[in-house]
Amino acid sequence: MAAFEVIAHEEVGSGGTASVTFSSIPASYKTLRLVGKVRGEGGDTSQVHLIRFNGDSGTNYPTQQLESSTGTPVATLTGTPSYISFQAAGTSAIADTFTPFDCWLPGYSSTSFFKPFVMIAGKIISTTTNDNRTYMIGGNWLDTAAIHTILVEATAGDIAEYSTLTLYGINGA
Repeated sequence: MAAFEVIAHEEVGSGGTASVTFSSIPASYKTLRLVGKVRGEGGDTSQVHLIRFNGDSGTNYPTQQLESSTGTPVATLTGTPSYISFQAAGTSAIADTFTPFDCWLPGYSSTSFFKPFVMIAGKIISTTTNDNRTYMIGGNWLDTAAIHTILVEATAGDIAEYSTLTLYGINGA
């Protein structure tokens, strides 16, 4: 049976924050799991949030994204961006809604291969237009270094108050 252990937990306080960083991540787990609920303080209905590893801002995060909404699902190959991105509710989205996300990083501490990741996220933008989104994102961080730092950041504005992020270490099957 898998054992989940909380490595770190952050709850964003009054006024928001530009970013949340988990550092000095121990290499003693088989998998990392980063889960949270976030809302941006940017003025749009959606706000891009990013995830980076070990301070790497190079074009080392090729991803494939499947987005489903009230319309036709869309698959997107993002090439080699400088971060993993996902859309979160912004200040023009429905009041008091947050975007949940769940990111898995198996083999994060290995120095033998690029680091795979898979993530899901979902958000409600508007009840009047029934505009709800689900994102499935997968790819690799093109580095063989062990992941010891994870940054989550809003690309415009801040991560809003009451947003929460928890990093788990997982051992076992």
